[in-house]
Amino acid sequence: YKRQAGLFNSLNAARTSLEVNQKSIEIIGNNISNVNTEGYSRQQAELKTYPAMNFGDFFIGQGVKISDVSRDHDTFVNQQIKQKAIDFGLQDALTRPLSELERVFDIREDNLSTDIVNFFDSLQELTADPSDLVQRNNVILQGEVLSTSFNNTVNELNTIKENINDTLLSKLDAVNSQINEIADLNDRIYTIEIHGQTANSARDQRDIVAKELAKTLGAQSYENDNGMLSVVLPGGLPLVQGDMAMSISAEVVGTSMTLQLHAGGVTREIGLRNVGGEFKGLMDMRDTFIPEVNTDLDKLAYELSVQVNLQHQAGGGLDSSTGNLFFNMPTNYVASPPGPPPTAAQYQDSAREMRVVLTDPIKIAAGAA
Repeated sequence: YKRQAGLFNSLNAARTSLEVNQKSIEIIGNNISNVNTEGYSRQQAELKTYPAMNFGDFFIGQGVKISDVSRDHDTFVNQQIKQKAIDFGLQDALTRPLSELERVFDIREDNLSTDIVNFFDSLQELTADPSDLVQRNNVILQGEVLSTSFNNTVNELNTIKENINDTLLSKLDAVNSQINEIADLNDRIYTIEIHGQTANSARDQRDIVAKELAKTLGAQSYENDNGMLSVVLPGGLPLVQGDMAMSISAEVVGTSMTLQLHAGGVTREIGLRNVGGEFKGLMDMRDTFIPEVNTDLDKLAYELSVQVNLQHQAGGGLDSSTGNLFFNMPTNYVASPPGPPPTAAQYQDSAREMRVVLTDPIKIAAGAA
């Protein structure tokens, strides 16, 4: 009997060894098959010995078994990848708006700077022969070209802002879908792992989606004790808690657009400090960078219009008329003694409203009154 039992134990140990190695080969084959699969984590078999059996004065092993299939996964590296995805998303989002701004403010030819130079060159040419009506008409023409250039530049800046709004809107459906997907994967992973198994594929997929949300929204994520992933915005507002998914919507009023987070029946506005990644880059460009450029443009149009007008009003035309405006005075212009410089509020809309109001070339003040 002992001989039969010993033979049985030996054969059983060999059987378990063959089964385990066969399954290990299958796992290796799966790793090789998915070597180019995005987000796939290499898997490996976790081996565990069967409990030894008491056989007289000895304990005899019963073979080997696979206790689990684990992922080759480094949490620290994964967090670093997500952080770099945030930085990449921010910089990548700026590419298109900056390209459009580069086109608007072309540094080569036919730009705003060129139109300013051409306008003052026409004035300089008129001084050589103040009575030349052709040169006088050219001054008006160059002034109109200049004012139109200011108008068009402002319009193109507004167009870029509208394009940014369209880009943000186009990303919302995908963002909300990814938020819901993480909540669903949380539930699936919890259901699988509560029974002692490891949800490798679901965890890989969840990491991919979490990285995408990091790139798009700058979302940060951390795993709870129950294996579920919590996802929050940089400002702390929640996106996913357990199997609960929040949603983001956009409210559009005219040309302005705000983002809102709907969480547990409460709606909160999402500001620049609450986002990262692509959304931060786009919103910062729309709400900070472009408005600053627009303010500089308004300041230039304001100062140019005011100074040209002041000099023009001091001179006289061919009909000896004085006090004529060449450009319209900015809406917020207030004649005052020397004092504090104009504020940003006074500059506002100067570029958009700039136009030539002098229509009669005879009234161009090309000489002293």
